[in-house]
Amino acid sequence: MSDPDSDVRRETRRSYDPVTGSTTEVTTERRSGSAGWWVLGLAAVVVLAAVTFLATRPPATANDQSLAAATALGAAQQSAQQAQGAAAVAQSSSLAAQAQANRPASPSLDTGPRQPEGSPDSGSRSSSDASSPAPQSDSNPPN
Repeated sequence: MSDPDSDVRRETRRSYDPVTGSTTEVTTERRSGSAGWWVLGLAAVVVLAAVTFLATRPPATANDQSLAAATALGAAQQSAQQAQGAAAVAQSSSLAAQAQANRPASPSLDTGPRQPEGSPDSGSRSSSDASSPAPQSDSNPPN
């Protein structure tokens, strides 16, 4: 049988201290492990399996290539449709903003204090209100 201490490395260091006159000795023992070799072996097996798989795999068929081309074409069409939709939304919002900018300012409403209906001042206000134009609603923009 083999000696169990054959894989042990011993290292001894001696140092002398001139002030105290003493000598210090330190011994270090190191054992070699086999875990690194196991990891390397497993990695080699994985690499060999991958190379074997890639070497024995059949080449791509016409169906695979046409499927990939159809997928790419569908993605291109979808992105084109999305771009057209975004352009339509941008155009409609631009037209709405233009219409808002071209709309004339609505006449200001009387913001003074309100008089009760039966007050003597209500008759004079009603005659001035009749001559003022009615405010335009947002549902019928001018052309």
